[in-house]
Amino acid sequence: MAEYKTIKGFQTQSYATDPTPATAAWSSGPSLNNGRQGNSGAGLQTAAITMGGVVPPGGAALAKTETYDGTSWTEVNNLTTGRISNGSVGILTAAICFGGYIPPPNAATGKTETWNGTCWSEQSDLTTARYSTGSGGTTTAAVCAGGNPGKVALSEEWDGTSWTEGNNLNNARAAMGWANQGTETAALVYGGGPGGDANNESYDGTSWTELANLNTAMQTGAGSGTSTLALYFGGANPGQPPSVGTESWDGTSWTEVAELATGRGDLGGCGTAAAAIAIGGPPGLATTEIWNDHTATNPAPSLTMMNEGQIWYNTTGNALKYTSVAAGTWSSENALTTARNQSAQATQATVPTQGLVAGGGAVPGATNAVEEFDGTNWTEKNNLTTARRLLMGAGTTTAMIGFGGLPAIQKTEKWNGTSWTEVNDLLTGREYFGGAGTSTAALAIGNGPHPTPSAAYTEEYDGTSWTEANDLTTARQSVGACGLQTAALCFGGYSGSNDAETEEWNGTCWSEVADLNTARDNVAGSGSSTAALAYSTDTEIWDGTSWTEGANLGTVRSYMQGMGSTSQGSGAALAAGGYTPPGVQVGNTESWDATVKTVKTVTVS
Repeated sequence: MAEYKTIKGFQTQSYATDPTPATAAWSSGPSLNNGRQGNSGAGLQTAAITMGGVVPPGGAALAKTETYDGTSWTEVNNLTTGRISNGSVGILTAAICFGGYIPPPNAATGKTETWNGTCWSEQSDLTTARYSTGSGGTTTAAVCAGGNPGKVALSEEWDGTSWTEGNNLNNARAAMGWANQGTETAALVYGGGPGGDANNESYDGTSWTELANLNTAMQTGAGSGTSTLALYFGGANPGQPPSVGTESWDGTSWTEVAELATGRGDLGGCGTAAAAIAIGGPPGLATTEIWNDHTATNPAPSLTMMNEGQIWYNTTGNALKYTSVAAGTWSSENALTTARNQSAQATQATVPTQGLVAGGGAVPGATNAVEEFDGTNWTEKNNLTTARRLLMGAGTTTAMIGFGGLPAIQKTEKWNGTSWTEVNDLLTGREYFGGAGTSTAALAIGNGPHPTPSAAYTEEYDGTSWTEANDLTTARQSVGACGLQTAALCFGGYSGSNDAETEEWNGTCWSEVADLNTARDNVAGSGSSTAALAYSTDTEIWDGTSWTEGANLGTVRSYMQGMGSTSQGSGAALAAGGYTPPGVQVGNTESWDATVKTVKTVTVS
C-alpha cells in the first residue's frame, strides 16, 4: 500500500493533542488561598509570586505571600512587614519587595525585603518612603519610580545593597503599571494617577524618555512583559467601575486587545506580553485570570498552532485529522431588549464578547435607552440624558461618546461605563452622518438631513471639544465609517442617489480609493482603514485596496452603525438592531467571524 507521504509529497506530523487555535484571550485561573487587593506580583505566568495587600474594609496590611506553579497557589513564608500597594520585581526564586502603605499608622514605608525562594530578609530602605510606585529590574539591579504620597516623580536605583537617587520621571504620578520583566536599564512604566493617566515612559539606566501613550488613561492597573513587549490590564479611575481593558505594547504603540472577564483595579500582575497573570483586586478578590497570546511571534508560543490546510495524526485517538477553514459568516446572537434602528454604537468594542448601543429610533419614537452586550445577553444600562435617533457613537463599552442626531442636534454625551454626562457640542448639528474613533479622539463625517442637499463637513473631537477638519471630497450623507481619528474609512452614502464611493482619511485629509461593489446608503461599518467590513443589504470586505463580496447577514437590514475594534479589522463585527423592509425596527443581533478554523477527522467509507 502506498504511503501518504508518497502520495502527497510530505510526511504528516504526529501530535498527542490537536493544534490550538491562534487566539489571544484571558481565561479563568486558580484562586488564591487569601483574597486581596493592593498586592503586587513578580515572576512568570507559570512560576509567580504575590505578596502584601489588604482585605477591605479596614483590614490590616497583609504579610501573606503565595507562590504559583502554573496549577495552584501555595502559601509560603510571610513578609517581615505587611504592606499595601508595594512595588516588586524579580522571579519566583529571587524577588524584591519595596515601599508600600501601612495602616495604622497610615503611613508610607520605605522598607525593602528580598526573597530567596524560601523566606524574606530585610534590606536597606528606600531613600524616600512611598507606595503605588512603578518598577523594573531584578534583586540585584532595580528601579523604583513615582508614587504617593503627593504624586512624586522621584526615581531610585537598587544595586543589590542600597538605594540611591536617580533622574526623575518626566511625569509625576502614582498607581502605575510596569513591565515586570524589564531590567534596570530597560524599564517601562505606564498609566497612573490620581484621576487616570495615559503617560508611558522608558528608562535606560540613566534617564526617563516619554513614549506613545496608552489609548485609555487609567490608574491602579497591572502590567507584564518587557520594555519592548508589554501588557497593561485592569485599573479603576475615580467614579468609574473597575476596567476590564487590556492594551498591548509592541515597542512603538499600544493596541487594545481582548478584555478581562472581571473588571479589577488595585491588582497584582506579572508574566510576559504573551503569557501573563492577573491576581486579586477589589473587594479582596481571590480570583485570578490567565492571559495567553497564541498569536504572538516573539516569543513564539510553545503550543502547535492551528493553520489552514494543516494535516496531522492524533496519536491519542489514533485518527488522521485536518484543519478546515470556513468562509466568513454571520451567526445569530440574542436580540436587543428594545428593538431600534439609528442608534449610537461602541465602534471600538472587542466583539463578539462586548457591545453597547445608545438611543435610536424605536416604537413609538426616539429612545434614550442604553444596552450593553456581554457576549451572551443584552442588559439595560443608564439612559442617555437626551432621547434621539440618527446619532453616532465612538469608543468602547466603558468609554464612549454619543453625538448628533435628529433634528440636526449638536449635543455630545460621554459614557464612563456607568452614566452619561453632557460635554461640549458639535460645531454643526447633524443627522444622517458617519462616526469613527474613540471617546477621546473621534470623527464626525458628512451630514444630512435626508434627502436635502448633503454636506462634506468633518469634525474632530479631542476628548474636550470639537474642531473643523478637512471636508470629504464628495459631499454626502448616510455614510458608513470605521477606523480611528488618524486613519479612517468612509464609504457609501447618498448624494442625490445611492453612492459607492470610498474615501480614506490619513489624519489630515480625505482621498478617494476603490468604490464599493454595490452603491448604497445607511450602511454599517467596522474595522480599520486597511481591513474593514461594510454591511447592510449585503456584506463587503475591504483589504486596504479593494472590496470583495462576503456572506450576507441572516436578517438583511440597514440603519446600523456597526461595532468591531480597529485591531480586529475585518475579522470580527457585531450588527445590532436596524431597519428591515418595509420599515420595521428590529432587535436582531449577529456576529461576524471571518475565518473559522475547525478540526475535522478523515473518514473512509
